[in-house]
Amino acid sequence: EYLAAGKAVISTSFSKDIRGFADYIYLAENHDQFLNQIDQAIIENSNARIESRNNLAHTNTWEARVEEFWTIVEEYLMKKKKLNTVS
Repeated sequence: EYLAAGKAVISTSFSKDIRGFADYIYLAENHDQFLNQIDQAIIENSNARIESRNNLAHTNTWEARVEEFWTIVEEYLMKKKKLNTVS
């Protein structure tokens, strides 16, 4: 929601999923880094960054995630079918 509003996001690097947003958000590994990232986000906040965050958010929809999920499932089923055919 923050990205959709163009807002800067500072987060801890707690998951692979959140690290996937590394080009658009500020990730911190510890308390001091987190505080420094806040300052950095304020300094770097430009119209171009706001637009970039907003554009990313509009492509990161539940529909897109469901499509990605089904692609993974279909690939798995194809592999499984191929293995069963070879056996």
